[in-house]
Amino acid sequence: MRRFATLHRALEETPRASDREALLVAYFRSVPAVDEPSALRLLGGPRPRRAVKPEQLRAWAAEAAALPPWLVEESQRAVGDLAETAAHLLESAAGSHEWPLHHLVEERLPRLAAATGDEKRALLMAAWRELPADQHRLWNRLVLATFRPLVSASEVERALAAARGDLPSPRAAPTDPEPESPPPHTVEAVLVYAQRGEGEASTHYVDYTFALWHEGELVPVAKLSGGLPLAEIEELDRWVRRNILERFGPVRRVRPELVFELGFDGVEASGRRKAGLTLRAPRVLRWLRERDAAHAASLQTLRGLGDR
Repeated sequence: MRRFATLHRALEETPRASDREALLVAYFRSVPAVDEPSALRLLGGPRPRRAVKPEQLRAWAAEAAALPPWLVEESQRAVGDLAETAAHLLESAAGSHEWPLHHLVEERLPRLAAATGDEKRALLMAAWRELPADQHRLWNRLVLATFRPLVSASEVERALAAARGDLPSPRAAPTDPEPESPPPHTVEAVLVYAQRGEGEASTHYVDYTFALWHEGELVPVAKLSGGLPLAEIEELDRWVRRNILERFGPVRRVRPELVFELGFDGVEASGRRKAGLTLRAPRVLRWLRERDAAHAASLQTLRGLGDR
């Protein structure tokens, strides 16, 4: 569990795709074989179903930390994430038992999800008492079903292949590369819509829609979730709230001012989008803070990539 918790924290703080793949390669080269299937399940989805409701975790964290519930609620408002809030509050009550990842994901988590009432409370508190403090946040996100892999399936596939020796590592300079996965591409796109996430992530705008210029207007070409370091997610959430132009149900149209560099594996035709195209496996590489939205890429940039 420690290896995976360390990996996930590093992925949150690493915006560059090549650096994320290097982290994945290092992880897969060191992870015990018995834990690899669980890691692939978490990174590739589907994510485990929710085992504990937010209100339950909040109440039991208050009890475990011997704090009044109102203080936990205020702390959550300040931090913005219940899983992280509980992890901070329970640092002094943490344990030192190193559970293997597969034991927690394949045994403890399903048992917790199936339990009810006092048994569920006892199982969750037992995990908090046993796990080291640096693993509480990941565990809390797993039980709340707010865990997000932060990487695309193609990044995981490439990293796994490189770790097994089937592909060069992301930082290596291959002498005679052969075709095993779609070539990576990048494009500078404008943020045009934002939407809150699901579950505990519903407190933040973490789902983003990006657009390119076409005949004087911005047309959406990609929708994705997360991918930014936690600090930038918090900053972008605050910016979205200040710059909403229209509301369409849960979706917010924002001022088209922010530019991001997106990575993607290719382009596919899409009859559902006005652009007629959509990016395959899009991910945020970095926030281009100094870039003027007027100078973002045009749809023409993607022409010719549709069959690659």
